[in-house]
Amino acid sequence: MLNRSPLFVFLAAALLAGCANKTTSIDRTIDQRKNIEVAVSDPGPVISASDIMALESTTSNLFVRANKPGTVDVRLRIKAKSIPGTPRPPINLSVVVDTSASMEGAAMEDAKAACAALLDKLSPGDRLALVAFHSGVDVLVPSTVLTTKNMAEIRSKIAAMKPFGTTNLAAGLSAGLAEAQKNFRGDGINRVVLLGDGVPNDASPLASLAQSAGQNKISITALGLGLEYDETVMSMIALNSGGKYHYVKESAKVAQMFQDEVLRLQRVVARSATLRLATGPGVHIQSVVGLPMASPSNVVLGDLIEGEERDVVVRLSLPAKHDGSVVELMDAEIVVDHPTAPGQHLIERTFASVKSTSDAAQIASARNRDVERSAARTDFADRIVRAVAAARSGNLPLAMSLLDTAEKEAKSLAKDLEDPILAEKVDSVGPLRRSLPSLVRREVVSPVMPDAPGLPIPRKPMAGAPAPAAIVMDAQAEAMSAIQGR
Repeated sequence: MLNRSPLFVFLAAALLAGCANKTTSIDRTIDQRKNIEVAVSDPGPVISASDIMALESTTSNLFVRANKPGTVDVRLRIKAKSIPGTPRPPINLSVVVDTSASMEGAAMEDAKAACAALLDKLSPGDRLALVAFHSGVDVLVPSTVLTTKNMAEIRSKIAAMKPFGTTNLAAGLSAGLAEAQKNFRGDGINRVVLLGDGVPNDASPLASLAQSAGQNKISITALGLGLEYDETVMSMIALNSGGKYHYVKESAKVAQMFQDEVLRLQRVVARSATLRLATGPGVHIQSVVGLPMASPSNVVLGDLIEGEERDVVVRLSLPAKHDGSVVELMDAEIVVDHPTAPGQHLIERTFASVKSTSDAAQIASARNRDVERSAARTDFADRIVRAVAAARSGNLPLAMSLLDTAEKEAKSLAKDLEDPILAEKVDSVGPLRRSLPSLVRREVVSPVMPDAPGLPIPRKPMAGAPAPAAIVMDAQAEAMSAIQGR
């Protein structure tokens, strides 16, 4: 729970009087050992939170029904600005490449070309590690400071990559994260770029690996290549770490994706962003739609690039309140690393509230349709992602139920909100419904029981049929773009 200072209480009261939600900007730092805000000495260039970002809160309605529990959506809009004259932060990058047997041929050659193209975009002084995974793991290039002298040697390591074996993605990702962590740059950008084209041998460690990465300020860009990889696993890795997920249809496009990733790294203005939420009395967070929470009150967002605008929808359940009462919904903070002072932080804050009323006409007239559209589109995307995940796990009835609900609610809301974008998304449900059965494993296999005491050894899951896979991949990619921002 966030501490409310007298100044903050005063501002909140002023906001309530105007029936509006407004952002306040306070520049402080966090003492990581005690998790409290402390005064700081001059960090060098004078940069405040409002110089690099803005945080706005808007509710789906200014009113809620009196004397009844209810729900309300709060849209948090995060805007990253640019800071002219600020030097580009150094990059600490680990590239983790799938070199399993499925990468044989053009995919492997294109992956090698992509790594070489990425190397061209980095600058002397940046750090790069290169990890290849197959049945095992090869750290081909331990994290190295790039110089004009070692580029040729790194290129030779890239050229030597060869496909063989199975898909030990967890071991590869773990090794890549270890390289990034041991050379962590408090003054820079720490990132893992993961390229995979297959279903992992064992996906069970991946969620905790990704979550730990996000908590340690290392986000993972997960690139799924082709039609045979597990889109649910790759999406989860990205979301849990505060990174981004991308679907790469053809291996020839990997090089451009790698180059674009470096360009995004060079445009980061707000590093290691975390959203912190604290609800008012009796108010509870139902969900941060589509996003995992690192804790009951924190959401890891990762790095923000200049010009980026991102919406986060928070769904709240409310207690019954008397007619005319103010409902204090929540405080929200976005915390980022200071761009020029390692170890220090900038915080931007906002506050959201509504009023209770017994007047149904007042509630109807106070709807914010723009926020409702944002919530409806994000809800739809979240259900698509969950439906694909359910089918992947073998629970086709749940997958179909989620699709049916998504279609029914989106169709109704598209009409009510006059939203052609949502209406267009509804049209994609039919093809996806016909394609999801292909993700259900065609054979149910029991785990291999070990001779010694311990957990069963899971078998490698079977991949879905390739024919409808493109429809599933496209639907997942579109949904993830709506959730994570493009």
